[in-house]
Amino acid sequence: MDYTPEQEPNKRLEQRIQQLEQELGEAFAFADQANYVKQYMESVLRQHGIDPWALPNTEEHD
Repeated sequence: MDYTPEQEPNKRLEQRIQQLEQELGEAFAFADQANYVKQYMESVLRQHGIDPWALPNTEEHD
């Protein structure tokens, strides 16, 4: 499709929007995957009797 000079800014904006939509989709996919891994690791720790968010034992020995 040929664009007239008046349509050129709209063409560039359309391309930029498409690029941003793709990048946003990739970012959401990465965040979803990271959240899945976090939940999986928490589950594994709990299966072994470890609270994943507990503070470590900080008893001092003199």
